[in-house]
Amino acid sequence: MKVKSKIDLWAAIIIWVGIFLMGGTMTARYDQPVVGYAIGLPVIALLLWIYYGTYYELRDDYLYCKCGPFSEKIAYIKVKSVKLSRNMLSSMALSLDRI
Repeated sequence: MKVKSKIDLWAAIIIWVGIFLMGGTMTARYDQPVVGYAIGLPVIALLLWIYYGTYYELRDDYLYCKCGPFSEKIAYIKVKSVKLSRNMLSSMALSLDRI
């Protein structure tokens, strides 16, 4: 079973502001447009990948967590406990409502 991550408003704002700022920076570099696009397009692609590609998948032996290019497999047998957290470092999520 695949579950899409909840996205808090603050995370959505940060990602979309980053995309629009990078897009504006790319188009504003008239003297060297190739440099602007060479840096800007991969950054925009990464932000969109994280925004649309964050999900969790319950597989047979493990929980598969995916956040853009980052992934993690958590074996069910290694889980000792589960509790709610608001710690930014506790999981790959775009919300502060975390487990």
